[in-house]
Amino acid sequence: MNKKKLYIFLSLLILSFFTALYLTSIAGKKLEPIIINYATVETERIANVILNDVVNIDENLLDEELFEISRDNNGNIELINFDTKTTNKLLKEINDKAMKRLTALEKGDTTDLELSDSLKGTRLTFLDDGVVCDIPIGSLFHNGLIVNLTTSIPIRFSFIGTVSSNIVTDVKEYGFNNALIEVGIEVTIKEKITMPHSTESIPITTKVNLTTQIIQGDIPNYYNGSFATSSQVFETKIK
Repeated sequence: MNKKKLYIFLSLLILSFFTALYLTSIAGKKLEPIIINYATVETERIANVILNDVVNIDENLLDEELFEISRDNNGNIELINFDTKTTNKLLKEINDKAMKRLTALEKGDTTDLELSDSLKGTRLTFLDDGVVCDIPIGSLFHNGLIVNLTTSIPIRFSFIGTVSSNIVTDVKEYGFNNALIEVGIEVTIKEKITMPHSTESIPITTKVNLTTQIIQGDIPNYYNGSFATSSQVFETKIK
């Protein structure tokens, strides 16, 4: 091979390399939102398992002890508020349990989690430094014919930052001289998704329904038949 042919060959090789690099970068940026969405769905499934597992509330706390209910002389409801001591104790307990489960999961320990068969599949790998999700390239293009025929992209995600939770309620009129109180806990976990070319931090918020209580007493007119409120947000750092 003479110098001229060698020069042309090397030029084409370098041009092909940078062209492939450029096209890969463009494709990666276009697929990045799809990858983040896919990984978020997978981590939401795990987060839901954890949250439903840790929200095991003493039934004795799910009565009027959880609330401070002010009534007038006729027994009608004037104000429904949270008992600060009780709600803080409840939220701290939930945050601590969630934090322990997340920390264990980060170390690859899933013994205390009742994972469904779909979460025990080959796409999720629980390691000692996070969770790896293998995303089939075909699924990114919403093509069912090539989902199982293409290679996968390994995406690592881990739970970072804090677990924050608060109790949310919705109070409505129920029948005659009754108030229907729907109680739930809203928990937010922050996750870090590590992709081949970037890292994203995404909060995942899940609401777990706790109970529905019927309390005797009319709701004041200024509630307009419905009153939604929430407690203070309680945060716990993930160690």
